[in-house]
This record gives sequence, structure tokens and C-alpha cells, in this order.
Amino acid sequence: MTRIHGGSPWTRRAIADLSANELEAIDAMLPEGTYVTLGAGQRPGNWRVFLMRENGTRYPDVVQRVEGVRNIPNGVQTAVNRWLAAA
Repeated sequence: MTRIHGGSPWTRRAIADLSANELEAIDAMLPEGTYVTLGAGQRPGNWRVFLMRENGTRYPDVVQRVEGVRNIPNGVQTAVNRWLAAA
């Protein structure tokens, strides 16, 4: 099961267009207990990556956000690296 999700038709399409290798790479780079939601600002192709962490409540914590992402796997890696560097 992949740990990247999108709510809009644009983001779901972008996730569906990722290759199996890209999805596996995203899952492998995510720390345990985290997942990614993908957002689109005003238009598709200019993505926002939200690194989320479960906290035991109904609403997970956004632990890192990266805006202006053109390459989704690289955006996820950037979010993970920034979060780990800040810890």
C-alpha cells in the first residue's frame, strides 16, 4: 500500500501517473508512522507535498511542507530531509 494520497482529481491523477518504481521509492524514503498528501496550488503541475505524521487523534500533524514541487519523488525526499534535519 502506498503512503501518498491526493484529494483532488489533479492530485489523484498525478499519483496514478507515477511509475511503480517511483511509488516504491516514495514508500521506502518515508519514516515509519508518516505518509504524504499531495496538493495542487492553483493548477496541476505545481505541487505541494505535505509530510504527515499520525499522532493518535483524528487529525494528523503536518510535520513538513514543500511548495512549488515539479518532481513529486524529489519533493517527498526534500520534505523528509528537512524534517529529519530539524529534529
